Amino acid sequence: MTLCEAPLLNSPPIDGGTRTERRSTFMNYSDVTTPLREFYFCIQRIELEDDLAKYTPRYFQLMRELLASMPWIREAITIASLHVLAGDYDDALAEIGALIAADKGSSGQRPPASGSSITSAFS
Repeated sequence: MTLCEAPLLNSPPIDGGTRTERRSTFMNYSDVTTPLREFYFCIQRIELEDDLAKYTPRYFQLMRELLASMPWIREAITIASLHVLAGDYDDALAEIGALIAADKGSSGQRPPASGSSITSAFS
């Protein structure tokens, strides 16, 4: 069991305060099916437990793995990391959530550029 899958202990209620807005994007460990989803889940755990130091080793390990397998997400990962460091977890989760939505199980292959002949053929 990794740190990110350990049960939440002493975490604030999900339905309290500003977290109500993100209830639909709350991820359970059973939803973690890709490294990108685990990265999202790890950021969520940092926020819920308010303990960046506890998750820092796993966070950086996941970041290295993601950048090695999907280098084109570097900018989004950098932006999300800056949000994490600033304590803006909602913005970090939104950034990674957008990557998850765009990934759609592409198995780590780079999506075609919007101007490529593949996407132009279907326009």
